[in-house]
Amino acid sequence: MPGWPMLGCGMAPMQGGSLNRRRLLQGGAAIAACGVVWPATGAGRFPSRTVEYELDARPAVIELAGQPVRLLTYDGLFPGPLLRAREGERLRVRLINRLDEPTNLHFHGLHVSPAGNADNVFVEVQPGGSFTYELIVPPGYGGTFWYHPHRHGALARQLWRGLAGPLVIDPLSPPPALAAAEERILVFKDITVADGSPAPHRSADWARGKSGQLVLVNGEVQPRLRPREPLVRLRLINACNARMLLLAREDGKSLQVIAHDGHLLEAPLPLETVLLTPAQRLDLLLALDDAGPVTIVHKPYNRGAQREPSRTEPLFSVQPSTNAATPALPTRLTTLGGIDPGEVAVRRSFRMAMAFLAADGQGQLAPIEAQQGDLELWEITNVDTQDHVFHLHTWPFQVWRRDGVPAADPGWRDTINLVPGERVELLIPFRDFTGRSVFHCHIAEHGDAGMMGIIEVRGPGGQRAAGPSLDYGAALCRSG
Repeated sequence: MPGWPMLGCGMAPMQGGSLNRRRLLQGGAAIAACGVVWPATGAGRFPSRTVEYELDARPAVIELAGQPVRLLTYDGLFPGPLLRAREGERLRVRLINRLDEPTNLHFHGLHVSPAGNADNVFVEVQPGGSFTYELIVPPGYGGTFWYHPHRHGALARQLWRGLAGPLVIDPLSPPPALAAAEERILVFKDITVADGSPAPHRSADWARGKSGQLVLVNGEVQPRLRPREPLVRLRLINACNARMLLLAREDGKSLQVIAHDGHLLEAPLPLETVLLTPAQRLDLLLALDDAGPVTIVHKPYNRGAQREPSRTEPLFSVQPSTNAATPALPTRLTTLGGIDPGEVAVRRSFRMAMAFLAADGQGQLAPIEAQQGDLELWEITNVDTQDHVFHLHTWPFQVWRRDGVPAADPGWRDTINLVPGERVELLIPFRDFTGRSVFHCHIAEHGDAGMMGIIEVRGPGGQRAAGPSLDYGAALCRSG
């Protein structure tokens, strides 16, 4: 399947190795040739600091579970290096492509411009070329995110072969309740190795999504964490193509969920199990004591396409410090801003299924137009026999209702799972940014196979589009 048209932004070949370091630049910086659409917040001021990284996308041999494996990597690391910035800073990331195929970057979950050289998934960086991304995260959007390639038709294969890394945006005002917590960032990635490389895709993978036999945590098998502090904040990122992780504590105690998709909850939410689907992030708060290690497991989960794992398996464990005193969990984290459904300007309805063609009969959705400043309600129904993972770029949403019932978890999200027959209603405020972006199923193979739509948000003066009822899906025509 061909990629999207390349944006002509001076991707000249680059010689030499990667800097492999982080630089902080004081003062303003020149805007790249393509320009960037600055957020409406901040009164148009340039940030006081720029955080700069360079990512070298290249093949490398990495030892996984005791055997060398040929992967695609950023900077020769699996997963890729941590990118970190603070709200309001300019994050500049220069991507050098040393692969033998085009690639690009998507900063998953960030509320930043989708245009120019910001989080623009329509950019393609050719082999031997480079491209510099520049983004500014508005205040109020700190959290746990990640980055990965997003070239349409190539995402699944490039992600499966190793291209993914963590991204954290620190808030301007960290919650005092979490000041004592020690942070650990954990990236989950599954793999099946065949002849020293990730096993190639088969025809069936495009219908059900590709899962691996081995689930790695930061590239390791069942690692043991040894934090110094008794209160630990676990930032969990599911970078798998299709595998869903039904998480629990081995000792049966509740998990304390404090954030979904980078957005804090009002208070810790105790759950016996919690499902972490592809592309989702989940922050947990762990209060350690002297009772011994805490082991996090994943339980069997049937996503319709397949059931995995076959039995409960450990993922990682956390070893408390000697004589650790059990800390008290906070009772309040933040205050969620509510959205009034009565202010909805446009309602849209979608149905998700692998075998569906769009209502226009062309095998994909016609681009959707929205008006900046509008609140929209999107009703999404899974009419398939397997789970689908809905993801909207750029604009986070609140979960309003599930199957007509007010959601028990109404916080902000950018990715949500729908089981067969489920219907969710999402409230989406199209604030801050204009431009063209996408929404899709984040089972990576499904998105590549066509479960993908384009949305363009127009600025003041643009004509408000009607809200159609549409199907989006993919004809099963991919070959392995």
